[in-house]
Amino acid sequence: MEDGLEMAFEGIAEAIRGLQAGQIAQSRVLRALIASHPDPDAMRAAWLRYSSVSASDAATAKVLDPLRSAIHEANEQAIADWSKRVEQDLRRT
Repeated sequence: MEDGLEMAFEGIAEAIRGLQAGQIAQSRVLRALIASHPDPDAMRAAWLRYSSVSASDAATAKVLDPLRSAIHEANEQAIADWSKRVEQDLRRT
């Protein structure tokens, strides 16, 4: 059990290291883009505007919306099926 847990933690640590390396690389590319842009202040302002939390939240909501709808519909169907079974059982008694 401990070996499995250790392996899982090692996998998670490796994934985190990969994400950190990617973030570092992206920040260096961004710095280079800003430094080489004809209007660095405008580039920085645009980057901050488009990388804001609200933009990320909107994109996340857009992706998850169909999933949420599907889950909601599945729950509604399950409740309707369960209610029908309960009603049938009550009629039998």
